Amino acid sequence: MDNKPAKKAFNYNYPVVAFLYTWAFVFLISATTIKDSGSKIFPYFVSGMAIFLATILLIKNLFNIGIKEEFDFSGTAKATKYFGLLFAYITAASYVGYYLATPIYLILSMRALGQKNYKIMIISAIVVSLFIYVFFDLSLDMKIPEGVLFD
Repeated sequence: MDNKPAKKAFNYNYPVVAFLYTWAFVFLISATTIKDSGSKIFPYFVSGMAIFLATILLIKNLFNIGIKEEFDFSGTAKATKYFGLLFAYITAASYVGYYLATPIYLILSMRALGQKNYKIMIISAIVVSLFIYVFFDLSLDMKIPEGVLFD
């Protein structure tokens, strides 16, 4: 009979704690370069809260306090694909402009999220783009990114 002990599952909370500590301390140190003392309050607060919450997470995991979490990465591929789509949209908007990239992104993202009715996707993309054009460009006279190809 093989009586090997069960392999202990990797606890993903420890790398998260390390990342939070690293990010918070880098953010805290970079906030010292801000000249206005009033403007330093928010970065100090955010850094302090991140350190505080990371410490709570660390203590919770070290002493097995609370419910033991099971990590399920079944949705990781879908989230990664959507992140890639978002990155492609940001890149495309900088080259071809907001008004050309946005409807394409909206249609592709709705399709990626499970929308199957192309009529709804196209109408939604057009309505959102027109709303943004009328509200921001015409009403508020804001500059919308046009992209480097059309400069």
